[in-house]
Amino acid sequence: MSAEKNNSGNLPFPGNPSASEKVLLRKRMREECLKSNPDFSFPAGENPGLKKTAATIAKEFNTVFAFISVKGEPDTSFFIKAAVKERKTILVPKINGKDMYFLPFPLNPEKLAPNKFGIPEPTEGEPVFPCAAGLPGEKAFPFPAFILVPGSAFTKKGERLGRGGGYYDRFLEVFLDRYSMTNLKFKTAGFCFPGQILQTIPVEKHDVKMDCLLLPDGSIIDTGTIH
Repeated sequence: MSAEKNNSGNLPFPGNPSASEKVLLRKRMREECLKSNPDFSFPAGENPGLKKTAATIAKEFNTVFAFISVKGEPDTSFFIKAAVKERKTILVPKINGKDMYFLPFPLNPEKLAPNKFGIPEPTEGEPVFPCAAGLPGEKAFPFPAFILVPGSAFTKKGERLGRGGGYYDRFLEVFLDRYSMTNLKFKTAGFCFPGQILQTIPVEKHDVKMDCLLLPDGSIIDTGTIH
């Protein structure tokens, strides 16, 4: 089946989306993101809406799972700075082969180094929440927890298309398996540009929906998802 655009600018994805359809959409969304943020210019203090939202989240949640954004992604530094100010726990991902686990965010920038994808990650520290079963060193972190999730595309129903590596899919699957049936509070937020929100994206049964979508102006879209 051909993957021609429909009138909404989205791609038709019936039943079981093919790998080629996902690749095509990821490429288009990557180009869209680079247009949205061509020079990664969201300096602190010049985005009052996002700064206010980040401060609110840092007050409400005791742990923030953040990713360190790079060119073509919304700026997560607002959330990291707000959590540091409130003395909250900040965890950021580190890639280990096919696995991803979260370590404390180092306050010293020299303790960050780019991984094979060019994404800064901690060079020291022990895992706080491993993604894959069997990784040693898992430690407790305080709830409630707020989880910032990157992606290629989202829908207002909370559906998410990842970047293709499956790292966040596996992390979210393990996280929900451990905590969704408990009384511990957490929220997943797809952090994206408005152009990444589409009417239809290719999804599969194992894909985890986001509780909300968070935009670079600080606005939040409730998806109606309850974990």
